[in-house]
Amino acid sequence: MSAKSTESLVASILQRWSETHNPAAGTTAIASHAAAANYRHTLDILVASQFNQAAAAFTATLTIRDASIAGAILAQLNFVTAAAGIDRFNQRVAIPGLVANAINAAWEPPGTSITQKVAISGYSEVNN
Repeated sequence: MSAKSTESLVASILQRWSETHNPAAGTTAIASHAAAANYRHTLDILVASQFNQAAAAFTATLTIRDASIAGAILAQLNFVTAAAGIDRFNQRVAIPGLVANAINAAWEPPGTSITQKVAISGYSEVNN
């Protein structure tokens, strides 16, 4: 392995991060990793769940955005959760953000008797 490859591997391990948000029912779940000058954040693990305590099915979208809750959409996942049901998503992904921007995942919309949770993990790399 070259010195450059070893350096890149060590840097990626040292620059790992994770964020979670587990709010009460009826509250929007948003996990966000803050922006850092000259760094690009890449989301590589996404874990989310939605528990529907209502008597009817509920539709929601998990949106991955660049910069802010109103930023550019990088990816979206739609869920239709049955009455008294739960949906889960736990996958490795590869969603790069833009340089010097935050990256976040948020459920939209919140529901009165819906409990939504989200966790994101990834790494940051210097963009020279």
